Amino acid sequence: MSLLDAHTLDVLRSVAVPDTRQRYGAPWFLFHRVDLHLQLKKLATEPRPNTKSVAKINLSSEVADIDLEGAISLTNGECVKKDLVVVADGVRSKFPSKVVGEGVPTQASPTGTAVYRFLIPTEKLLQDPETRPYFEGGGFHGSIARLKDARLVWYPCRRGALQNFGFFVPDTITGFDDEVWNIPASRDEFLKSVSQLHPDLQAICSKAEDLKLFRLCMRKKPIPSLTKGNVVLIGDASHPMLPHQAQGGATSVEDGAALGVLFSHLGSKDEVHRRLELFQKLRFDRVSAIQLLSSVGQDEIHKVVESAQPYFHHGPVPNGLNEYNFTPNVMRDALELLQQDCKTDL
Repeated sequence: MSLLDAHTLDVLRSVAVPDTRQRYGAPWFLFHRVDLHLQLKKLATEPRPNTKSVAKINLSSEVADIDLEGAISLTNGECVKKDLVVVADGVRSKFPSKVVGEGVPTQASPTGTAVYRFLIPTEKLLQDPETRPYFEGGGFHGSIARLKDARLVWYPCRRGALQNFGFFVPDTITGFDDEVWNIPASRDEFLKSVSQLHPDLQAICSKAEDLKLFRLCMRKKPIPSLTKGNVVLIGDASHPMLPHQAQGGATSVEDGAALGVLFSHLGSKDEVHRRLELFQKLRFDRVSAIQLLSSVGQDEIHKVVESAQPYFHHGPVPNGLNEYNFTPNVMRDALELLQQDCKTDL
């Protein structure tokens, strides 16, 4: 990662990316969100060896309400009953109160920061002599340029074919109080916002495609439980977090992996409640801690140490978070927990 001054483009700080295979046990990937979604869908819906069944995705099935026994009411009036309900409808979820009760605050509130998000094909940047030097030879793996109250962050994805950008600015959005992700972005306003950046960075931003505004929201503190009855909360519905540690998507994938392991070798639906208790035991402290630690950058962890400490039962909050974020093996830990609970080899 390189930290660039927006006026001189001198490198102020450079952080080398370690050999993640050796240190954390897995390679470092920078995914385009759509590519990751497509692969997860493929894994869930396409037959594979030794797979008895695959998931069926029902589109245009908006959920109006759920209950703790597994009943799901759709907006079209249909009602279905399931043994397990996984609530994964994001930061604006309507259903956390079903799990934690009406008296517990579950609404994620705006933080006062918004992000212009956009993608630019790397080839397009290489074709322009003004922007080419920043992307030749693979360019930066991740870069940040900062102004007084704004910062530009970018990194490559899709094996370097695309550059993913985020320009963080004060939230002055009007007329979209209940919207987070799909807020229309004015190109003229965006170009005005980046006008104080170095001319080279302005040239990069001028090539922005599919420009959108995202409002950053967070829950002030973690909820007290992730599950109740036949319902479990995962992802942003469970632990909405800011992007400063880049762990929002990662923890959501961990949630799904944990459920996949914990609900394997299921003898009957009577075991659902116990398996959800194991999920709570495995995931609650970790996602609560990361939610709080993600509210600041790695250089400001001291600001949230006190609030995060209750979720670290075996020692103090670590100074550097990469080890905490990257080293756990959720599938291994879930399997060990399940084996201990069942007192048998699976």
